[in-house]
Amino acid sequence: MKTIKEVREEVFNILESFDLPIFLQGSMSECAKYPKLFITYFLPTVDDILHVDNNSFLSQYSVEVAVYGNNIDKVDETVNAIKTKFKENDFNFVIAGDVASDTQTHTGIMQRFVKIN
Repeated sequence: MKTIKEVREEVFNILESFDLPIFLQGSMSECAKYPKLFITYFLPTVDDILHVDNNSFLSQYSVEVAVYGNNIDKVDETVNAIKTKFKENDFNFVIAGDVASDTQTHTGIMQRFVKIN
C-alpha cells in the first residue's frame, strides 16, 4: 500500500507534466493575482477497503483536481487532457462538474479520481 505522501507525490508528478501553476486546493490567498490558467488538487479521503485481522491490505485514494482559467475552451481542453493522463496512470475517473471560483474572471471544472492500491 502507498502512503498518502506517496499518492500526493504521484498526483503532483502527473500534474507537473502540464507545465501550469499547481496549488493545493484552498492555499491561494484571496488577494492573489490568479494565473490565466492553473490547477488545484486535493486528497479528501483515503479509505481502507480490505482488512484482515485488524490490518489494512487495500486502500482507495480519492483525488480531486480542478482547473481554473479565464478561457473556458482552455479549461475544457486541460480537463480532458488531465482525465486522459490520470487514466493512463491507473486512476479511475468518477465525476466532473463546475466548481466555484473566488474571482469573476475565472471559471473552473473539478474532476474526482480514485485509485485502489
